[in-house]
Amino acid sequence: MPSYIMQTRLSPEALKRPDSVAELNQQVEARIKKECPDVRWIANYAVLGLCDYLDIFEAPDAESATKVALLVRSFGHATTETWLATPWDRFVTLAKSLATEDIGAIDSLVDAREESDIITESALYSCPGTACTDPFLQAAPAAVVYTPPP
Repeated sequence: MPSYIMQTRLSPEALKRPDSVAELNQQVEARIKKECPDVRWIANYAVLGLCDYLDIFEAPDAESATKVALLVRSFGHATTETWLATPWDRFVTLAKSLATEDIGAIDSLVDAREESDIITESALYSCPGTACTDPFLQAAPAAVVYTPPP
């Protein structure tokens, strides 16, 4: 099941009574269990930073994860931001598969360039028409843009 990370920021009103935070959490938890029985909670953390809580949960799909965020917000005491989390092993596998595909795509581009003029090299990260003083932009490599024939 896909994993999601949700950061939650409580409103100032929710924090006026510190003992009410536990009560609010119980209400939200009960509502999520009732409305989203397929969601499995992995972890809850209180954090220091831009948000107050970080929750990790699994949901069968993005719609279920969205429902969880909406339920948290429905109590009127929080804003949320939710991300899909890809396990590291899966990410590495995806990256490796892209690297293999990219090598084939680059070979195709090189072949196409030799055959015709349909590839244009351009410095996409440059500052056209200006004296670029940004060292990052000056060091950026030229990009190869492939324009397929009409």
